[in-house]
Amino acid sequence: MPSIKNQHDLQPLNTFGIKASAQYFIEVSSEKDLPELPELKQDKILIMGGGSNILFTKDFEGIIVQMKISGINIEGEDEQSVIVSAGGGVEWDELVAFAVLRNLGGIENLSIIPGSVGAAPVQNIGAYGMEVKDTIEKVECYDLMTGMTITFSNRDCGFSYRYSVFKGEFKNRLLITKVYFRLKKPPHTLVTTYGNIAELLPENPSITDVRNIITGIRQSKLPDHKVTGNAGSFFKNPVVHEQTALKLKELYPGIPIFPEATGLAKISAAWLIDQSGCKGITRGRAGTHPKQPLVLINLGGASGSEIFELAQYVQGEVYEKFGIMLEPEVNVY
Repeated sequence: MPSIKNQHDLQPLNTFGIKASAQYFIEVSSEKDLPELPELKQDKILIMGGGSNILFTKDFEGIIVQMKISGINIEGEDEQSVIVSAGGGVEWDELVAFAVLRNLGGIENLSIIPGSVGAAPVQNIGAYGMEVKDTIEKVECYDLMTGMTITFSNRDCGFSYRYSVFKGEFKNRLLITKVYFRLKKPPHTLVTTYGNIAELLPENPSITDVRNIITGIRQSKLPDHKVTGNAGSFFKNPVVHEQTALKLKELYPGIPIFPEATGLAKISAAWLIDQSGCKGITRGRAGTHPKQPLVLINLGGASGSEIFELAQYVQGEVYEKFGIMLEPEVNVY
């Protein structure tokens, strides 16, 4: 049976570097641990991956279960694709590196996103024109309430923008043990239309070139959480009705708007924050990053409450100017 630790220190386990503790903490490093887990009540559980999408504003009064199952394997292939499985505890960028090294396409634009493989489908991570939902074949989970193993097909996952059923109705109930990805063999259709990726690439670029360029862009714009505590993008890009977007475009011609589903449009949250005067601001020991205002940063010794108060201030400023309420991408506890 995996050991249960009491009053476990969470500061090294969250990328904001916030001081907090867990009343109880369980680390699952093998599927053999799963049947040995105690019966858990959903309202007292927090399933934790790499701690890169979480903000603790207080100590957690309950049980934190951290997924640490490792391993990346090739499960099968056909003429056009390869099925790759990865344990829920594998670092996400380790999987991207594995794929790119083998010239397998589909996740190269998601390079150096912090976090674990098990957290990727929960949030339906996305960047630079790609979303992980477009490569996921199936997700294997362990139900902490029933002790049963369940497999979700891509359709079962209910993916949408930064959302899945693992974040909704099954939040903190299903422990994702393994994810299967369908990755593409060459020749690859590269996604290079986002930002200035295309102009930075050489002629006839490979997926390795794309990974290297995106890695360089992200490192130049985003702080390293090992140096400056952060959780990446704190807010989602808001999705609004197309008519609302058109009215905003009339008032603010430079506003970045992207088509979403029928009748909807996505607006750049970073632009809204910048235009609201919140880029590079500080409040106490918390701030917004001077190069990327979507990123809230721990300037040193900040509490989770300080970070959250800054987030609320940014929300208020954006709402006052644009009438749009930003929704956090980071989970706040």
